[in-house]
Amino acid sequence: MDELEGIKEEKDDNGDGINRKNFLFSDTEKGAAASAAVMSIIETAKRNELDVYGYMLYLLTVLPKWGADPTETQLKSVMP
Repeated sequence: MDELEGIKEEKDDNGDGINRKNFLFSDTEKGAAASAAVMSIIETAKRNELDVYGYMLYLLTVLPKWGADPTETQLKSVMP
């Protein structure tokens, strides 16, 4: 079995095989949390049949304008 088959098989078993491989490249806990947040946003966009690139571009345009502590209302307004 090659590595990709092993990852697919692992993902089928517990749903996070790919994430585990990606987190190997996070140097810090904060970096791993950031990676998880981005992957969560991407998966949410996919499940809601959004254009992932367009949604990420929109978020990266809007969120910085709200500063470090956006309100719950603001965050709900950008959720799919």
